[in-house]
Amino acid sequence: RGIVNKRRTKVLIVDDEAAMREVLEMRLLDWGFDVLLAEDGMEAREKAESFDPDIVLSDVIMPRFSGMELLHSLRAGTPSRPIILMTAQASVDLAVDAMKRGALDFITKPIDYTKLKAILDAAEQEIALRQESRRLDMQLEKGAGFGRFIGTSRPMREVYDLLSNIGDSD
Repeated sequence: RGIVNKRRTKVLIVDDEAAMREVLEMRLLDWGFDVLLAEDGMEAREKAESFDPDIVLSDVIMPRFSGMELLHSLRAGTPSRPIILMTAQASVDLAVDAMKRGALDFITKPIDYTKLKAILDAAEQEIALRQESRRLDMQLEKGAGFGRFIGTSRPMREVYDLLSNIGDSD
């Protein structure tokens, strides 16, 4: 897969239909994800704070707090978290609106599980790339070099050693 994620990716599944939550949970567990369930947007928002899911998979039409409201709320807290919306009442307008508001993808019910797996794999890869990018940024900040010089090759290390040795002399 290229970049390997060392820990299991956490997915929060949000749907007001118990049967749908159960089927999705079984599929995602089989695919190797850590799963937490919520039956509506309000519960999902609370669980997102404590569980801190890597990915959210949410139905759009739910009582109390819709998937679109959940999308807006979660994007405000963690804008980079991939959120995938699903609905049985799909329309082009709804899909376009969801994407404009920051949804990673939009999938229709009945769910095409091959497509869902591909979307989740792509989201996982994006998360791993972001983590690697953050790690490299931190490594640069910590100093993979000398002062404002950056580089870790043997010739550059020799230059850093030379600078260290002559730095204290007149």
